[in-house]
Amino acid sequence: MADYGLEVRNNSDIVMIDSLFKNHSYLESGSVSAQQYINSVDITPVQLTPYAFIKAPTDYAYIYAVEQNVDTGYYDKISITSNSAQTVNWILYQEGHTKAVPDYGLTVYNLDATNNIVFHSAEDGYVNVINNRIIGNGNVSVVDADNNYFAVLGGTEKYQYSYSNGYYTEQRYATGIKYVDSTTINVNAFVYYLYSIPVAGGGGSGSGSQVSSGQLIEMSPPITL
Repeated sequence: MADYGLEVRNNSDIVMIDSLFKNHSYLESGSVSAQQYINSVDITPVQLTPYAFIKAPTDYAYIYAVEQNVDTGYYDKISITSNSAQTVNWILYQEGHTKAVPDYGLTVYNLDATNNIVFHSAEDGYVNVINNRIIGNGNVSVVDADNNYFAVLGGTEKYQYSYSNGYYTEQRYATGIKYVDSTTINVNAFVYYLYSIPVAGGGGSGSGSQVSSGQLIEMSPPITL
């Protein structure tokens, strides 16, 4: 909080203004008919990396990446991984503002830069953060799994490979979320990549992993969604 010096919460303890999320405003939302593994979605190009959230789907899913176009320098795609064929709803927030700064209301400036506005009251749909916490694998109690959106940062990244019956097979895992009930989601590792090809000879198997505490962010969508 030291860099902006202001935190505002509403009467439901939802963070409306703080420095952690840089007061990102609503960019766009949509859904993808995800097939198993990685699905690419075109988004409105933006210069700064947007925050991406998904609504907890019926099976595991995860925001794999926000992709930057090497030719333009803009972020213009998101990649969503899925454990099975399902619909995944997503929402994006951008750093910066889409509406002109008003001559009335509330305007907040970043203390580290002259005239760098981080919040103004005429903007639509700022990130409304309800929970931001460290979690492990398993069921997690949430405020509203039916309507809110989530992002998982960190967690388990691992792979396994083997040679069997003339085939080389590789599986990769990521930490995703799925819907359990209206106040519960499940966080766990799932296979987002499976590759199998015939090979001549060979044998054995192997695995690797990178494990860190997962950070779960729960936010409520803007009224303008």
